Amino acid sequence: MRRTASTLVAAAILTTGLSLASAPEAGAAAPAPTIHESTTPSSSASPKSAVVYCPAGTAILGGGAQILGGDGQVAITAAYPMFNPLAAPAQQRSFRVLAAEDKNGTASAWGLTASVYCTSQTATTVVSAQSPLSSAPVKSVPVNCPEGMYVVGAGGYVTVGSTPDPLFDAQVNLVSFRPTPALTGVVARGTEPGGILDDQYAGVWRVTAVAVCGYLYAFDGLELRSSTVSPWLDATDLDARTEVWCTKGKRLVAAAADLADDTANTYLDWAIRSNLADTKVSASVHLNAEMGISSSSDLTVYGICVDG
Repeated sequence: MRRTASTLVAAAILTTGLSLASAPEAGAAAPAPTIHESTTPSSSASPKSAVVYCPAGTAILGGGAQILGGDGQVAITAAYPMFNPLAAPAQQRSFRVLAAEDKNGTASAWGLTASVYCTSQTATTVVSAQSPLSSAPVKSVPVNCPEGMYVVGAGGYVTVGSTPDPLFDAQVNLVSFRPTPALTGVVARGTEPGGILDDQYAGVWRVTAVAVCGYLYAFDGLELRSSTVSPWLDATDLDARTEVWCTKGKRLVAAAADLADDTANTYLDWAIRSNLADTKVSASVHLNAEMGISSSSDLTVYGICVDG
């Protein structure tokens, strides 16, 4: 049985919205974002990487990530926007998703989807910040947009080095990439499976937060929407889900999620748009039952929206 924000009985649900008015001198229309997706073949191979690009001549906004299958044995290790000015024009701006099976693994087939929002009507800036490299089992790091700019895309990744490694297995996983309430920055968090209860990874690692930033005048009606559910997962109910909609008349430019579980016995499965109108974001988590029953842990999904 899948628990949702509408059917979960033992849950506290909160939906909020923050709107930012455009600057008085703004005359530009809101960008008309387009969405592009890429999905890997479904197989039992691990790890997997999904990359989707913005077309040449467009700017990157946000994106999303989704694990398809995996029986709660697969975790996201990276979901982030990237700008590479040295690449070919059609490959400079991308959203990248990495996932891997945990130590126990699974024989089941699973796949991975990455999505990206792009716009031809304005330019954006990609900024990032890293936590220190250490063996601490839980890490969090913020990154702020340049002054006068606001978050229009979010992401994060965990790694043993300075860049994401597709061979890095899920001994450490990404549990949060979320915008700050005022849309001035992004916070990313990673944990080792077992987290504060059982330091299962002996090596050093870090977490990186990534924000895509834009000037407010180019994003009419910029808005942050969120919904929170507090699931109690057990051996008969292994997953939970929540979703949030843009205010009527608006559409998505980014998705994000936060799983407030530093013991990491639940894995973030996805944070991605979930309707063809690009007005709804869903987030899902799955219990790793081999690590024991989960306590109540808030799952929050975020949608960044503009007039559209």
